[in-house]
Amino acid sequence: MRKLGIALVVVALLAAWGCGQGGQDREAVRAPEGTSDPTTAPGTPSAAGAVDPVPAPSATAAVDPVPTPPATVAIDPTPTASASSDEDLEPGESEDDEDKRRAELERLEQARLAYGIDHAPCRPIGRTGFPMHEDTVHSTGIVRVAVLFVEFPDAEADYTTHEEIGQSLDYMENYLESASYGRLDVEFSLLHKWLKTENERDFYNIDGRKEYGPDGWQLVGVTIQSEAIRLAGSDIDLSETDAILVVMPSVHFSGGNAGGRHETQDGNSYWMPVINGMNTIGGPEGAKFWGYIAAHEFTHGLGLNDLYAHVVSRPDLPPDKRWSVAEFGLMGLDVNFPTDSSFYPRTYAFEMLAWSRWLLGWLQPEQVSCITGQDAVIPLSPIAEPGDGIAMAAIPLSETEVIVIESRRKLGYDTEENGNFLDGGVFVYTVDVTLGSGELPLKIGEDAGNGYIERSPILGIGESVNVRGYSVTFESSSPETDTVVITKTGG
Repeated sequence: MRKLGIALVVVALLAAWGCGQGGQDREAVRAPEGTSDPTTAPGTPSAAGAVDPVPAPSATAAVDPVPTPPATVAIDPTPTASASSDEDLEPGESEDDEDKRRAELERLEQARLAYGIDHAPCRPIGRTGFPMHEDTVHSTGIVRVAVLFVEFPDAEADYTTHEEIGQSLDYMENYLESASYGRLDVEFSLLHKWLKTENERDFYNIDGRKEYGPDGWQLVGVTIQSEAIRLAGSDIDLSETDAILVVMPSVHFSGGNAGGRHETQDGNSYWMPVINGMNTIGGPEGAKFWGYIAAHEFTHGLGLNDLYAHVVSRPDLPPDKRWSVAEFGLMGLDVNFPTDSSFYPRTYAFEMLAWSRWLLGWLQPEQVSCITGQDAVIPLSPIAEPGDGIAMAAIPLSETEVIVIESRRKLGYDTEENGNFLDGGVFVYTVDVTLGSGELPLKIGEDAGNGYIERSPILGIGESVNVRGYSVTFESSSPETDTVVITKTGG
């Protein structure tokens, strides 16, 4: 299952430089004004006004961030009830509010300790950390996804829904089931017909626009999700559905957005990403490949945030050097690094990050080494195929930050066939769970937060990187593992 559609996604990425291949706002904001060398990914739209799959509160707020408790909070896993006093209340808070606040903090702490006390320091609570929000789609077991196809009087599809799908849904299913090591089983239920709206495309809220009012942020106008459900009516059974994909004709649209939850008339709510959610100007005729987009937008519904930077600042390079961009994982962790002119301007290592798998419950406790001592020697199994080995090493830096170390080899979705032109080796990054989408919650190697480093993001044998008071050295490699030596160098 893993290799089905792999070659197709690379062809789509490299051949369709301007046809939406990621979250819409991602490409719109990656190249700030005055930047002469935009870091736009192949196959992604760069039109102004594009929409982030997980927008900021001032836009669509597709994903509700996990609330972060104060850093000093520490709650007993088996707390006893205690009477509250007025002195414990926050300004403007009632005793009921305080009870709810305490209950939420207790839930968060219980979730953090769920994998055992030894792993708790490596499971920080926060926006890009643990636990996943309660409103997300479950990330293990069977997830049933309905698929609705919508066209407009002024944007019709001149081909069938089967042609629209192509290999895209196969890619989404294979990627997620592979990344989860089989712990997630995606099942599709498709209504194979184009649902034509009564109004033209501009009438509908396709990108999840919201306005702030007395009741907080509210969706504006008629959403394309609600219209799709109305048009489908009784033609599709949603009784056992966990999420719904709304697919628009890729001959007219590209990109996508996370969509958020939408309620139906029967009172149920579903996570409803929009696939092909932005107008496309020009481009080849016929249906396009959108499997990567679908996997990315759907995974927002599992609880993952975007990881790419909204603004990148990097210095000038000598004439014989240029900036290349390496992108890791499904949610777009990328970094600029200097190369000679013969290297590729972009490279893609699509295998999902160890940290993302850890969040989603796809890595088991025995596959994660949480290092709280001074030094350690860890044999890392490749993240694409770890078997029963250690797939991730983590070093807690504080209650909200960790260093993550993983092995990336030319396996799975990290092959050249998928657009990865980096050598295999050890990959090191930091996680700050207080940061959210667009704020670089994950930073590669020695990145100080500007979106660039001065060397390759992958360590070769014998190479080291110094990060926040720790030295990580790729010491040796065997057919099964890459061994790293971790040494504490700072106080």
